[in-house]
Amino acid sequence: MTRACLIALLAASAIVEARPRYDVHLAIDPSARTATGEVEIDFVNSTDAPLGELALWLFPESLQRPSQVLDEHNFYWVYPRRFDAGRMTVTELAVDGSLVRSRSDRARLDVVLGQPLAPGARAHVTARVAIRIPLRYGGFGCYRQGCTLAGGFSPQLAALGPHGFDRALPPEIAEWNLRLDAPSGYDVLLAGEPQRAVHLEAAIDPVLRVDARPTVTRTLSHRGVDIELHHHDLRPPPPEPPGHAMPYLVEDRARLVMDAARDALDFLHDEGFDVPAGTRLPLIEIPLRMELASARSGAVLISDQLFRITPVDRLRKFHTLQLVRALFDFLLEERLITVASARDVAWSPDAIGSWLLDRYTLRAYRRAEFAQQLLRWVAFIPQVDRILYAPQIQFASAYFNTLDEPDPTREDVRHFNHRQPRGKTIHEKLRDLAGDAGEERIMRAALAGEPLRAAAERELRRPLDDFFAQWLGDYPHVDYRLSVAERTPRGIVVTIWKAGPPPRPVEPVEVLVVEEGGARHELRWDGQGDSHAFDVAITRDVELVELDPRGRLLERGESNDDPRLDNRSPQNVKLIYNNFGALIDFTTLSLDLSLDFTLQRIHDVKNSARFVLYRAPGVEAGLSASYTRSFGPLVTPAALAAGAGLTLRVVRLDSTFGRAGEPEIPGTQLLAGLGVGYDDRIFAWEPWRSTSLNASLSYALTIRDNGATLSQVTTSVHLGRILPIDVGHGIALEIDAAITGGDLRVPTQMFSAGSPSWLRAYAPDELLGRARLFTRAEYRHVFVHDLNLNFLQLVFLRGIAGAFFTEAAIISPCERYSASLDDLFGDVGYSLRFQADWLGVSQTLLNIDVAVPLVRRARGCFQETGQAPPDPATRAPLGVFLYFGPVW
Repeated sequence: MTRACLIALLAASAIVEARPRYDVHLAIDPSARTATGEVEIDFVNSTDAPLGELALWLFPESLQRPSQVLDEHNFYWVYPRRFDAGRMTVTELAVDGSLVRSRSDRARLDVVLGQPLAPGARAHVTARVAIRIPLRYGGFGCYRQGCTLAGGFSPQLAALGPHGFDRALPPEIAEWNLRLDAPSGYDVLLAGEPQRAVHLEAAIDPVLRVDARPTVTRTLSHRGVDIELHHHDLRPPPPEPPGHAMPYLVEDRARLVMDAARDALDFLHDEGFDVPAGTRLPLIEIPLRMELASARSGAVLISDQLFRITPVDRLRKFHTLQLVRALFDFLLEERLITVASARDVAWSPDAIGSWLLDRYTLRAYRRAEFAQQLLRWVAFIPQVDRILYAPQIQFASAYFNTLDEPDPTREDVRHFNHRQPRGKTIHEKLRDLAGDAGEERIMRAALAGEPLRAAAERELRRPLDDFFAQWLGDYPHVDYRLSVAERTPRGIVVTIWKAGPPPRPVEPVEVLVVEEGGARHELRWDGQGDSHAFDVAITRDVELVELDPRGRLLERGESNDDPRLDNRSPQNVKLIYNNFGALIDFTTLSLDLSLDFTLQRIHDVKNSARFVLYRAPGVEAGLSASYTRSFGPLVTPAALAAGAGLTLRVVRLDSTFGRAGEPEIPGTQLLAGLGVGYDDRIFAWEPWRSTSLNASLSYALTIRDNGATLSQVTTSVHLGRILPIDVGHGIALEIDAAITGGDLRVPTQMFSAGSPSWLRAYAPDELLGRARLFTRAEYRHVFVHDLNLNFLQLVFLRGIAGAFFTEAAIISPCERYSASLDDLFGDVGYSLRFQADWLGVSQTLLNIDVAVPLVRRARGCFQETGQAPPDPATRAPLGVFLYFGPVW
């Protein structure tokens, strides 16, 4: 045994001696979502100074308010319906038998002692607690017939530092004696054991789970480790070979979990980390929606969405890797918790686990691959593009190699009261600091029992307080900029600048220079200072210069540019397939189509070119090209709030549109237009609130096949608002005004106030005119948002919503601008909306709209004298539409 490890073991014995002990007797009522009980805490003042007060954390109090980072794109990953608050009330609080005063500050309870507690003295705290458990997913909440409390069900002592309680650290590691009373008919798991009383030597967040549904337990003994999976899938596993036409629809998900656990244990054995024989490895399935798997004290929590993704190995491996990482974290914490200090226990097991996961990935899959590499060849699809550059998808950290791994809810008892990142950040930065070989020595020393911080300082032979202070806080804001200057006769100079508010991080920055012919120059700046210049000797012209080619930096700029835009020279251009639109109008039995592309530089949120090939009412075929310059604040990482654009369009007109049996004269229309707009919606698929404003001016020249030319000028303005009432309920309002003038002689020059964009109960050519005023109001509501219906593993139905709408329009006749009450039309209807995920990842929306007209009048457009307008009775009595895509 090394001297360092011996010192670590001696320190660990002192830590264990001073560890608090909790005796908790709790009665839980899942149907009422409450728990009540008694708590006793014994602890020793291990500091060198008397303590005048105690600091207790009341974790459920941190759930009184919704997190400020929850919005329409992620709210339903935490709360299945609406926000529900958690509470913990502490009464009869006494220290050594004497009632004491206390004061609360959100989730912290400060207990004023009648007499200071001397160094080395022991105190005994007693209290009664009453807990309100929120209706929510995750590690602390009730959902449907079960409740999960992954810690937080008892007041917990804040960690003791050298000078007293440190409120910036996780709660103190402690010994636990737990007893649980639950109603009959409920299955109980305490720290992964199916019993109602357990003892834990060292833990921060013991897991308590009760469920009215029968629990199925799958067991496997491998390398002396007892793997236990507790889940609720009551279907028997499919026979071998599968006896189903599509066996992946009824596959044994539990087997996939057990296989991953077995592979993880084999890998640890090969790495020289043998898990002690007799170790229990409990895995508990719960409704997790923010993580696929999470290691807690006494159990690994796995999501009921684990492996519910299209069964392609290159997709499912991301789920496997998240599970394996959680298994590593659990097994490492079981060992490290005896030696880790309170300041490091929240991140150090995951730092080692992340290092092990990198090695496991290379062994199992031969390469490290994330969604960026997997999806690059289909990045022209807009949902994929959004996933790559501004992901708003569930379990994003499983698919993307992100250094900071955002944790918006901070619902883990070990993380809720501080801003420390997960251990992966420390792993990545230690690798930068020590190199691959140096980090391996650090991690292997930690696996042998040496505290990770001490192992790193010993390897690097210097204190690392500044390093850990930098990377255990909020991730610093920094923007790196690349400049390439040619020089003769030798080569080029590549300069890197570091910008951002101080303190700026000190981290390695990599640069790749590629010459024509493939010669590569891999450069590295240690990050000291605010700039660095590389003098690169080259023999051929430069094909590429790229900053951070492996994506190991996290940049956050001060401006509304994407800070990654200037990381490459020359800059790459991407072609994005925005949409293949198809709208089925059951009223007219017509099909409208569009093929929509955008061309822009990668990471450029300000400049884009768009091309649309389409067919629509009045248009046999059309091609539109536009350029948009965006500006204003960032609404999402990939979109600014405002923009101005130029549009050019050529259209082959439908000569039958609005003619009602009159002679047909085909024609072509050329259009040029200017527009400006503002839209601040965060999430296109289910916006809660937004303001949109658009104005446009255009000139069109219609060239008829008989040689006649018709010119016109058109202007329009559009205003939209979405106003929230409550979660899942809101009002959407829209008003639009447009007018056109010039040589107006054919129906295709007119505005339509009919379907599909305007009054949905009327045919596209039923309401035509030269001036239009339109308004719409919708009451939007969600019926259910916690579905999990699988359709052939291709589409997963998540929710059902709807909207009552009413629409009205005044549309002037084709022959004049003046309008009367006879030109007022309206309809009412209902829109049924099915919220789903393609392949279990990318959002989509299926809309079924039905609209009924409020009034029907005979109306024609540019009719010849004496010709009667079309009889309204010949029109369909209502409008019915089916389409995919976001609503307006």
